[in-house]
Amino acid sequence: MPVTRKRTAANVRRGLFAALVALAGCATPATPAAQPARDAAAAPRPVVVISDFHMGLGRRADAQWDPKEDFRWTGALRGFLDEVTRAHGEAVDLVIAGDFLELWQPPADIPCVGNGADLGCTVAEMKEIVQRVVAAHSADAAALAAFAGRGANKVHVIPGNHDSALVIPEIWRIVADAMAAPGGRVALVADGVWTSADGKVLVEHGHQIGSDVNRYADWPTVTARQDGQAFVVRPWGELFVQRLFNAEEEQYPIIDNLSPETAGARYRMADRGLWRSAGDVARFVAFNVFETSARQKGAALGREPDAGVPCTRAEAEALGHRLVLGALDPKDPFRIQAEADTEEARQLRSALDAQVKAMPDQDLQDLCARQVDATTLGAAIESKFVPRAEVIRKHLRERLARHPDMTVFVYGHTHQLEEAWTLSVAKERAVTVLNSGAFQRLVDERGYLARVEALGIAPEEGLRRIALESLAPCYGAVVVRYDGGEPKAETRLWHMPEAGKGEFVSPGSRKCE
Repeated sequence: MPVTRKRTAANVRRGLFAALVALAGCATPATPAAQPARDAAAAPRPVVVISDFHMGLGRRADAQWDPKEDFRWTGALRGFLDEVTRAHGEAVDLVIAGDFLELWQPPADIPCVGNGADLGCTVAEMKEIVQRVVAAHSADAAALAAFAGRGANKVHVIPGNHDSALVIPEIWRIVADAMAAPGGRVALVADGVWTSADGKVLVEHGHQIGSDVNRYADWPTVTARQDGQAFVVRPWGELFVQRLFNAEEEQYPIIDNLSPETAGARYRMADRGLWRSAGDVARFVAFNVFETSARQKGAALGREPDAGVPCTRAEAEALGHRLVLGALDPKDPFRIQAEADTEEARQLRSALDAQVKAMPDQDLQDLCARQVDATTLGAAIESKFVPRAEVIRKHLRERLARHPDMTVFVYGHTHQLEEAWTLSVAKERAVTVLNSGAFQRLVDERGYLARVEALGIAPEEGLRRIALESLAPCYGAVVVRYDGGEPKAETRLWHMPEAGKGEFVSPGSRKCE
């Protein structure tokens, strides 16, 4: 079932390490779309936030779905849009909070060799990819265009890390033409931050929070020129997906439909061993710690960190790879293989030693506070440092400087639906935080293990045997209504089989297991 969070944000970032951000080049960003003018007299409009469709290449020439295609749910999308209209009328702001398109998985005939690690597709290559993706999802684009054409509805598209190229005007034009609606009712939010007309609701994708491995150094600038060509900047997270995930989906179709994403990677490793690049795996192991640490999941948000520091930098660096591996369960496949007496594992441990030395102090302290083993620093130090809320708090303080009326913050990116929780951001200022999950079919690790147990197979075998269509037909959303002039937000799941009827259900519904 989709992961649901209540008063926790263990996946607030897809990785924490600034040292992992590999970006290069500068270019002129697309002109940001104008934000709604403040109009205190205007009646507040309902806001519905959905994200992370990851619409890709669609069907192959043989009419079968491309194994990498995650969005196969046109019927559910149409039903969802009809229900939004029925429940909220025809003056709704529908916000697509990033990763609408999947542009990190190019077709085989567009290799996007790039220029070094930091520059991926050329703009010309990306334009062709977008044309193919839009053509593959013409019915989905038509459904959104029809919604935008009803009454006074509007559709706002925020670029995410997987579709950052949408900020390039010639590429956005392809999408805009496919979702043509009267009066400019489909608009790109080119700076990545959408706010409601009263400024109280702020929505973004989430890849710019903290030191995410998918962060862009000069967002929303996503292009750079080299050797007379314009390239799309490629963060390290994209490079990892392209090198190590894309090829895996041919054999493991749901590897990136497990939540968190690192769960699929761990079971794949249990099936076939470590990947080829020790450096990349070292980064991903560190990323995995922050996504799946059991201690992290129990951390209480909203709490200020204690004054005590769990460990000094010298202590953390002396532990090296043991600091990272010590935060993983002893039965974790990453850890088992990293601790093995093999040349491959020794290379990985060496890469982790270097990774630890490159981490900022706060990330080292966070790892110190996550130790599962008493043989390193011990679990007792966990209570001294709970930085999870601090990441969002720092981010929202920066947002409040430009959007002082914000009281509701919605993001996506992590694919993990997050129920509303309140964070004290500044003196006498609290913000309600929610995550829209993903508008695609996912299964959390607990639900996945229950499925493979029922099938009587090993978890790694399940990656090959379980079909995407067999996952629960549930899709995340955040709905914001106004009560007495104040926004009231809640997370919901849209449950609808492709050939059935749809309904909104609460997070945690048995229908979504």
